[in-house]
Amino acid sequence: MSCRLASLVLIPLCAATAASAQTPPPASAFGRLPAIQDVDISPDGQRLAILGGGPEERLVTVSKLDTSEFHVLKLGPASGREVNFATNQYIVVDIEYWTEFERQKLRLGRSAVIDTHAQRVSYLLEKQGPATLTRGHRIVDVVDGEAPYAIMIALGTGIGAQGALAPALWRAELKSGTGKVIERGSWAVREWDTDQTGEARVRWEVDPATRRHTLFGRSKGSDAWKQVASGEEFDLFYGYSDTEDAIYITRVIPGAEAVVRRSLTSLADEELARWTDNSVLPVLDPHTDRFLGTLQTFGAMEVEWHDAELAGVQGVLNKLHPGRVADIWMWSADRSRFVVRVYGMDAAPEWRLYDSKKREISPIGVSYPELQGATLGTHRVIRYKARDGLDIPALVTLPPGSANLKNLPLVVLPHDGPGDYDSYEFSWLAQFLATRGYVVLQPQYRGSEGFTAAFRDAGLKEHAGKIQTDVVDGVAHLVAEGLADPSRVCIAGVGFGGYLALAGATQNPGAYRCAASINGYADLAMQVGKPRANGPSDRRRLGYWQRILGTATDREALAEASPIRKVSEQTSPVLLVASERGAHLAQAKMMRAALQKHGRAVQYDELAGVEAWDETSASRTRTLETLGDFLATHLPVSR
Repeated sequence: MSCRLASLVLIPLCAATAASAQTPPPASAFGRLPAIQDVDISPDGQRLAILGGGPEERLVTVSKLDTSEFHVLKLGPASGREVNFATNQYIVVDIEYWTEFERQKLRLGRSAVIDTHAQRVSYLLEKQGPATLTRGHRIVDVVDGEAPYAIMIALGTGIGAQGALAPALWRAELKSGTGKVIERGSWAVREWDTDQTGEARVRWEVDPATRRHTLFGRSKGSDAWKQVASGEEFDLFYGYSDTEDAIYITRVIPGAEAVVRRSLTSLADEELARWTDNSVLPVLDPHTDRFLGTLQTFGAMEVEWHDAELAGVQGVLNKLHPGRVADIWMWSADRSRFVVRVYGMDAAPEWRLYDSKKREISPIGVSYPELQGATLGTHRVIRYKARDGLDIPALVTLPPGSANLKNLPLVVLPHDGPGDYDSYEFSWLAQFLATRGYVVLQPQYRGSEGFTAAFRDAGLKEHAGKIQTDVVDGVAHLVAEGLADPSRVCIAGVGFGGYLALAGATQNPGAYRCAASINGYADLAMQVGKPRANGPSDRRRLGYWQRILGTATDREALAEASPIRKVSEQTSPVLLVASERGAHLAQAKMMRAALQKHGRAVQYDELAGVEAWDETSASRTRTLETLGDFLATHLPVSR
């Protein structure tokens, strides 16, 4: 086997391990953690930091460009989330790891600082009292200088009762990791944003009782906070621009929505983009915070650049990669070098470095090396009518090399959420299923994000009603086209998608031959109960579910919509995959018992040592293998 090394960062590109077009790649080729997960370039354009590694070992590689110098940090038992240059000298690696607290296993998120030789410098807020109780820290900004520091959100002493804990804004020194609170908050605080000196300029609050959103701003030259947007006029906050002393928000207007720039001084608005269908996101310059363009959330995820220089770079990249999305991931401060991620729904991501001065592009590496050269499924973006006339977007992935696209077996794959959506990205799960011979339907049912506020809100408390029929109507659409065989349909999903799968098996067994739930919800009353932990994300998560599904006082309706209460002799065969340390392990065990009580076919698999099913290469691969075997039994491709 021959393996060449990328000239830039020594990430292997091993096409020789790819499967042939006749033999589908093994589950491990799809399920492995990406060989390249994230890449950043230093502000001066002299170095790359790459998060990735082999299937079972996460590494951070720091490479000095134009030289053979590189350094590697092994993360050990920790897993990496992302890597970012804080300055030219310091790199922040967001990691997650397991620890024990009061006899409980907890997965914590922390920020590790390393230098350009991949040596650990500090853990931010490592021994800072209440901050250590936060399950996940988040960096808002970094201020460079002789003693650079990060602005972070973590638990601190809050406003109100003496000694009470609440989200706070911290200043943490990169070199030592020590910090101090610079803004105290309350449990209503969802976000802060700062200017380039680290001064807080925006505070986003969500009332826990009413779910009303309010933005408070503090313009330059002012010490007082004032309300700058309320729930009636804005939907999402995207960020603050220091150079413009303005915020970027989504405004809900009659018949449409718009991204606007609002001055913190005058509160005057400038509309930047408007849509009536797929939503768009503003793209801000990571170095200056200036507005650069907009990104459409569904369909081909290409930026419409309002910046002429970046639009020119994008044009060059598009010509170099026809038929693919050439995503400008990050760039140096002088815009001489760009990290580019090239991908498609039918093409795993490849990473490249573009030098705009030399007009040269060089390989960095690939995310899924074992899929190089493999024939993958093709895709379609479709829309179909729900039974009440609402347009439902969807993604369809077709088996590779299918000459006769008629009456094929179908796997319906509704996304998690419901406030989520499937983007125009490479989906290793959908491609795994397609390479096994299945058509894969990913419906963007009402309630999905990524479209309009009206479309999202149309899904409120419709989990047992119109969301379910949206999914069934998508199946009917593919059957009417002749693509799918109505007698060979299964449904599978993760989280809320797992709930939809279980609801389909119990409430509409005639539509689905089988159902697979991965960390899905079987008992909705448990879902809207008390939060598992006393952190801001846990409280927001509980408030979210109560808004989507109902509160604990709606027990009768929640029970009526819970799959665990609907198991009968007609229930389709069910696969339950549950993470040992996940929030829904108890629900999976209870659902298994209910199915066994009624004598229904149920297969149960527990993923040891993980909280999320896709946490490790081993847990991802095992889930794919289990799902593949289950479908082969209950939904064979051959008649």
